[in-house]
Amino acid sequence: MGRLDLKRYLEDLLASGTVTAAAAVIGDGRSIACEGACGAKRRAGGGRVTTSSLFDLASLTKPVIATVAQALDAEGVLPLRRSVSRALAGHETRVAPCLARKSLGSLLRHRSGFQPWAPLFAHGADEEDAVRWLVSDPALHGAAPSTYSDLGYILWGWIAERARGLSLATMVREYVARPLGIDRLAQQPSHRDSVVACHLGNGRERELAAAQGIEIPVRRAPSIGTVQDGNARFLSFAAHAGLFGSARAVWRLAAEWVEPSRVLTSAAVGTALEGRGAYALGWRRRPAETRGRSGLWYGHLGFTGGGVWFCPESAEVRVLLAHRSSIAVGLEDWRKRFLEISM
Repeated sequence: MGRLDLKRYLEDLLASGTVTAAAAVIGDGRSIACEGACGAKRRAGGGRVTTSSLFDLASLTKPVIATVAQALDAEGVLPLRRSVSRALAGHETRVAPCLARKSLGSLLRHRSGFQPWAPLFAHGADEEDAVRWLVSDPALHGAAPSTYSDLGYILWGWIAERARGLSLATMVREYVARPLGIDRLAQQPSHRDSVVACHLGNGRERELAAAQGIEIPVRRAPSIGTVQDGNARFLSFAAHAGLFGSARAVWRLAAEWVEPSRVLTSAAVGTALEGRGAYALGWRRRPAETRGRSGLWYGHLGFTGGGVWFCPESAEVRVLLAHRSSIAVGLEDWRKRFLEISM
């Protein structure tokens, strides 16, 4: 029954005009119960979308990076308890006092006091300039606890590259994709014929920048294999929104958090998910779409349209990747409907 329900759901989702393409996987920490896809890739090699097709993950990159952070913490290379000031020691970078004492873990839990967003590409000629501004400008700090922010992830990514001596792309491959057996998760997709076109321009970024008194030029939909997020295009350490991935790849990542075995440990997952507030390490606790469902759920959404949810108690994992047709359309009701599909 689950397969029939999912097929009908995807047909209705595409017919609604809300998305241009979507792929879904429903399962648990060990296996996939049902999966399906709708829409066409429309560029490059063309053809129909499948659960192996590559979507712009946008902020679904964050749980991937949180998984890398767990690995670096376990190695002792970059402990999550280390302070930002200590992590930046030797980089000749002035750090705002309110940020200096924050832990690296707080950057990935949205508890570092960063404002939600800033157009880094408008504040520096290169990544070094951008980071100096990011850590020192008082206007970027002092937000209330549990303020969701891209900036903490961006800073952690920059620090991690220098601590490990590897690019984030390499660390994603070495610490996540390779041990989990994922070949459809990358910053620069090698399977270009499998990339699903994203038709979103930078209208939302222009709105956010204008609210900060900054005018940025119009940018239309990205070329195939280029991420939609402006900061991710500008920065080489795009820890907040820099990955392409398939629905099966995202399921495999979330499954590792439900049934840790290859990358994570049960103790590490427990520590990452413990605590109170809206955000755990890499995830949102009890996301709005799961309210009313039994058990404590964790999840994450991406601006381009994707979402992933899991429940440690039931071991259930659900992934819905999509490219929405416009920044004006909402997916809230469709996400809730997706979580109601029987397995």
